[in-house]
Amino acid sequence: MKLALFSDTHLGYSFRGQRAEESYENCEQAFDLALKGGAEAILLAGDLFDENTPDARVLAEGFRLFGKAYQAPKSGVKIRVREREGAENAVDF
Repeated sequence: MKLALFSDTHLGYSFRGQRAEESYENCEQAFDLALKGGAEAILLAGDLFDENTPDARVLAEGFRLFGKAYQAPKSGVKIRVREREGAENAVDF
């Protein structure tokens, strides 16, 4: 099984108002590399968002990125979201 692992995307991060788009671009690049490399599973180890409660724009961009991976032709990618380590409330998409 090919596994892609990445973490700490911190979607929504900006440094003093600059570089705000880099977190999205880097996350998209990681998904693209995983899918092009034939990953059968993608593990995002943590810190998906920079804030505990991201605003609507950040959430929308996160959904767009995950949707792109989920809808990629022949990817077969399954998405499971778990709130935190040890949480039993995982949601599958």
